[in-house]
Formats: sequence, structure tokens, C-alpha cells
Amino acid sequence: MDWLQFAVQWLHVLGGILWFGSSLTFNFIVVPALLTLPFAQQPSTGAALGRMAERVIRPAAALVIILGILR
Repeated sequence: MDWLQFAVQWLHVLGGILWFGSSLTFNFIVVPALLTLPFAQQPSTGAALGRMAERVIRPAAALVIILGILR
């Protein structure tokens, strides 16, 4: 196995772990925690968390898809 194939494989796997793990974390930890906040705080806090999560989840998803095609 050459090093490029090895690197692409592991970046694909790590990107998938990041994508899947951040989605699980958001759905099972962050959203229930948001629901415990007062209703007036929920939209602004949720929007801020969503913007930050989008910075991680979208690039990880794109990386997984692109590297999956390259594999």
C-alpha cells in the first residue's frame, strides 16, 4: 500500500468519525441542553451553536465525500 492511499484512507475515516460524532453530539447532547434554557434564550443560543457547528460539519462531510470518491 502506498503512502498516498494510506493517507487518503485515514483522512476519510477520521473525517467520517468527526462528521458522525459531531452530528450525534449535537442531536443527543446540545439540543436537549438547549431545551432546558428559557424560551427567550433558545433561538439566539441555538443559532450561535448552529453557526459554529456548520463550520465543522460541512467541511468534514465534504472531506468524507471527496476522499471516498478518491478511494
